[in-house]
Amino acid sequence: MPRAAVPIGTIASHLVQHIPVASERFRFRFIARGEQACGLVVIAARSLRRCHPDAAIVVVDANDAPAMDAEALGPGVDLLHVPPGDDAVALAVGRGSRRHLYYWRHSRQLLAALPPDDRYDVHADADLLFVRPLDLGSLLGPLARGRIAAAVDESFLEYYDEVQRQPAVGTAGPLLQGGLLFANPADDGGLYERFWKLAVDAARAGRLAALPWDDMCLLTALLGHGAPLWERLLTLAPEWNYIADARKDPGALGCVAHCGGRTAQAEALRQRDRLLSETQAWGTSGTPPLRGPQEPGAVHTPFALTWPAPPDARACEISAEPAGATLLVFVDGRLVRRLLPSDEISTTIRFPKAETVTVVGLGGTPARAARLEEPSFTSQQGVVA
Repeated sequence: MPRAAVPIGTIASHLVQHIPVASERFRFRFIARGEQACGLVVIAARSLRRCHPDAAIVVVDANDAPAMDAEALGPGVDLLHVPPGDDAVALAVGRGSRRHLYYWRHSRQLLAALPPDDRYDVHADADLLFVRPLDLGSLLGPLARGRIAAAVDESFLEYYDEVQRQPAVGTAGPLLQGGLLFANPADDGGLYERFWKLAVDAARAGRLAALPWDDMCLLTALLGHGAPLWERLLTLAPEWNYIADARKDPGALGCVAHCGGRTAQAEALRQRDRLLSETQAWGTSGTPPLRGPQEPGAVHTPFALTWPAPPDARACEISAEPAGATLLVFVDGRLVRRLLPSDEISTTIRFPKAETVTVVGLGGTPARAARLEEPSFTSQQGVVA
């Protein structure tokens, strides 16, 4: 019996809805132990979802007894309970201590407990705040070829001085930031196997306490200049993962705020309820920056606001009175349009598929508010909600 004919428009609509976005190829993994880390990882996971709705997320509850609420993490997050074991590193520094977790988060035990997955692996610290989308699409080619992406830590020069005073494993710079690492599990040169072996060997030899900057020292020993995996290193720009505290902030160009130190972490937890709001555009506005959900309309430069794109959207209209600011328009973290200062701006941005659209405003007059309307998204058939 012949099948009923399906209208061409229905077939086209079905195919269009399955155009992939870059974030679908990534799985972010977070590890949390202790009350403060469990509170911070909720902010990290929820802010990541605001910036990359289609990325996979797995959170490891590393407390001895389960302590995390899956509902608080938001939909689509895999929550695992994996207490750290009594390994050689634990015997040297104390099981479950901060120094143990620096190494254990890349251990054989932890990696073996993760659900099988063919996506690219992203290790992310629990104290990250995703401020605006990363250009994950730019990593697809390099990761497929076995590159490993990491940022250089701000303590590079201090680290360089320290290893000259007290030589230790990992003397080949630059010092790599361990809080946000991108790798291809199918082709990473055995990064984490090598890492864990270095940690265990150092623990058994009584040298673990002498390693400056803990896990970053070992990453540098593997990926630094002249190291075994040197040719695989892909150095990320500072805005991908910057250390946030009371004195330093990259403003609208920062993508991920790494809340380093107790002051920054306490401030993130203090703002927890506001940061977890789901009702407004996501981003930053003004100096000092107000991070989190923002009211549409009046914003102060520098600002960066992100909106989710409906699944069937193929274009959006950007309308603004930028108050002398230059506007940068990003689709899924990739710069697609630069709009020079003007009294009024109205432009259409087209794309095959998108999960987010971000508008960044630079320059202008900080004391004078700019007007930025919520983008109007359209599909091939017309306006979408």
